[in-house]
Amino acid sequence: MIDNKSAADFYLLITCLNAACYAITEMEPDKMKGNDKVNFKNLRNFMLNFLKGLERRTTKEKFEELKQYNFDNVVLMTELMATMSLLPPGQVDWFLGEVNKLTFAAVNRALSEK
Repeated sequence: MIDNKSAADFYLLITCLNAACYAITEMEPDKMKGNDKVNFKNLRNFMLNFLKGLERRTTKEKFEELKQYNFDNVVLMTELMATMSLLPPGQVDWFLGEVNKLTFAAVNRALSEK
């Protein structure tokens, strides 16, 4: 079983790499010229290969736990960030506080349903 610190570290790593891959995809490197096209495509491929290698090196039990940290989480993060970009600067802290409350409530709800 992955402890909470390790799970958080895995989540952070996997989510950041997936977010970077998503951002590069959204930048449409196929439409870029010269070295930029090659550099962005290579960077995306290196990150995807790293993630695939990470999957191959984990045990089946750990892999099942890590499957929940997938590309869909990146889409959710992107939507949240897009929503946050609309906030007036003075409301960001309040908004994040409310998001934290909702997150803890959702986690507690999921744990109580088990």
